[in-house]
Amino acid sequence: MTDLSHAYVKDKFHYLNVIKIGMFLVTDVFDCTFNCLCRPSCVSVNLASNTGADGTIWCELLSSDKYQNSQKFEGNQTSHHLLRKVNF
Repeated sequence: MTDLSHAYVKDKFHYLNVIKIGMFLVTDVFDCTFNCLCRPSCVSVNLASNTGADGTIWCELLSSDKYQNSQKFEGNQTSHHLLRKVNF
């Protein structure tokens, strides 16, 4: 399995409260970030910080980031926010 962690910056225990372009139940961070990479409009994700009883975690795909919506970026004990890195 490919590690996509190098392609994202992770803000532990943070949540970006903006309109979602997709929401999935996934088994790990790879599935969530892969879904984002497959959608050109996705620039960041919110990901549950804990696995549910069924072994899944929720993943929210977002077309915005913490810089565009800093007022909607806040601490949250139930999620992590991951932002796609920009390569120059």
